[in-house]
Amino acid sequence: LSISADGPVHSVLVASRFPLPGQPCSPKGRTKGVSRVSIHRTEASATSVVLLDALVHRAWSDRLVLEPAPRVEGADGRLMIGDEALVEKAVPTWPHHLDLGWAWREHTGFPMVFALFCVRREVLSDSRRLPLAALHASLVAAAQAPQRAFAVVESQRRLALPTPVLTAYFDALHYGLGPREQEGA
Repeated sequence: LSISADGPVHSVLVASRFPLPGQPCSPKGRTKGVSRVSIHRTEASATSVVLLDALVHRAWSDRLVLEPAPRVEGADGRLMIGDEALVEKAVPTWPHHLDLGWAWREHTGFPMVFALFCVRREVLSDSRRLPLAALHASLVAAAQAPQRAFAVVESQRRLALPTPVLTAYFDALHYGLGPREQEGA
């Protein structure tokens, strides 16, 4: 099982004052020369910081040098995740947005795997095996038939975002771990 997105994920993005290399609005996805960009990084997700760094170093190293910004004030951009990113995309306070799920697929051709459900082999041979098997079966069932409508209604109540924004977000999430997700991981 995984949490992955094969394209835009809507909840992991860099909001910036100007288009970053690789953005659809950049001419042919490229900018001229190397840009030094200060990005405030969220402390809410080390994984998203690593994803941004991987894209900078592997996809845009010829065009972008990332400089961490200690504060949002004065930064060229800001890495956002989760509810904060969903709200920013729907009600922008920054003029440009780069979805990192989209950027990963553009660079690699594969889905971005944000999380994996894994256990150590020895757990399968001890007393935790049966409860773990029940949990796994429950997760597989939920992944095969996610309750997206409930998730949209609950998120709408909390975030006051339009239904199409939340539907697009939940529709973008996938929970399997097939060959393409494994290759992208």
